[in-house]
Amino acid sequence: MTVFVDTGVLYADHDQDASRHTAASAALDAVYDGEFGQPYVSDYIYDEAVTLTLKRGGAFIPARQLGAKLGGRSVSEGI
Repeated sequence: MTVFVDTGVLYADHDQDASRHTAASAALDAVYDGEFGQPYVSDYIYDEAVTLTLKRGGAFIPARQLGAKLGGRSVSEGI
């Protein structure tokens, strides 16, 4: 079984000031623990989450960090 992870939960988990940060983090912890199956993020969701983080945050580094995390890379490896 797989679970599709959407932009809103990815963004809220990454942005500690987001109103739903705590709920998103708890939900993603359960996803990462395998409670719902293999997590899946499409290329479109990846792009949307990184772009949203860049636009709302106004800085490249947080967007780069999220992109690296979603891609399974460390930030030092780049996007």
